[in-house]
Amino acid sequence: MGEVLLATELTTDRRVAIKRLAPALVAEQSFVNRFLREAKLLAHLEHPNLVGLLGVEVADGVPFIVMKYAEGQTLDALLKERTRLSVRQALPLLDQLASALDYLHARGVVHRDLKPANLIVDSNDRLTVLDFGVSRQRDAARLTSPGYFVGTPLYSAPEQILSDDCDPPVDLYALGLITWHMLVGEHPFGKNVKDPGDIMVLQVNAAPTLASRANAAVPLPVARVIDRALDKEPSKRHPTARAFYEDLVSAFGRDATEGADEARSAGPVPSEPLPQHETATAVASNPAASSRVTRAEGVRVQEPAPVTAGSKPPWLIIVGAGLLLLLGLLALLLIRR
Repeated sequence: MGEVLLATELTTDRRVAIKRLAPALVAEQSFVNRFLREAKLLAHLEHPNLVGLLGVEVADGVPFIVMKYAEGQTLDALLKERTRLSVRQALPLLDQLASALDYLHARGVVHRDLKPANLIVDSNDRLTVLDFGVSRQRDAARLTSPGYFVGTPLYSAPEQILSDDCDPPVDLYALGLITWHMLVGEHPFGKNVKDPGDIMVLQVNAAPTLASRANAAVPLPVARVIDRALDKEPSKRHPTARAFYEDLVSAFGRDATEGADEARSAGPVPSEPLPQHETATAVASNPAASSRVTRAEGVRVQEPAPVTAGSKPPWLIIVGAGLLLLLGLLALLLIRR
């Protein structure tokens, strides 16, 4: 939906991230509304594992959000670098992610686009959740037209795909997929399937392989906890992200839990920081007059400026619900054959 820039606030000499609505979308009121709603939402969120909002401004008619710079690398990059994470590495990150999700859900907010690319891990293994561009708040007006889907197919729950139903279980499903990926080293549906439509058919109709079968190092009790989070029926998933995490810890057993605690107290797992274009992110609020961050008054943009190329949203996929259902039926017929 826009591009992210790494900048320096001249009054404080601190690095900040600026998320700017793509100029080609400024004339589309629906995109402007979604962008400004992200800013308004972030202004009311304060949690150590959520990206921090600094301000919202307009320059040359283009709105932009200013937020704290989240230094580190995305979980997506970390997994590409290491393939999979050990229990000692994964549990502290999942602990923080569960805390952030329960904080959001308690305030009626569903992230709706939770995925490794939207999670930053710094050199101290602190996790930060980014990108609230498609989030939904309870009782807020819908911005997505009925029958259309907005999100990332690889991490979208079946009900999100079929009906754009976005209650907290949507995020818990994504949490289960992220955990599966962390421990196995690949996505349960993404290894050989690349087409977004095919992936959505699998999300709706196919049960992922148990993580213990995909990676023998994953204990069967742990695989069953993850499998519950991936249930097609939202009501059968864990009631909260914390409940999922506690079940996971219990399934791993005391030895694994103590190992994770030791890893956290011993210090970070070494990681190389990403280039600036992969670590920037965006948030919004009302800055004080003394800390305005417009191009003319207070911000020096560093090159390369654009972080996300083009005027199209990074993963804004609109698919007719009728077409998706048809694909699902065809997939079932093929499976039966």
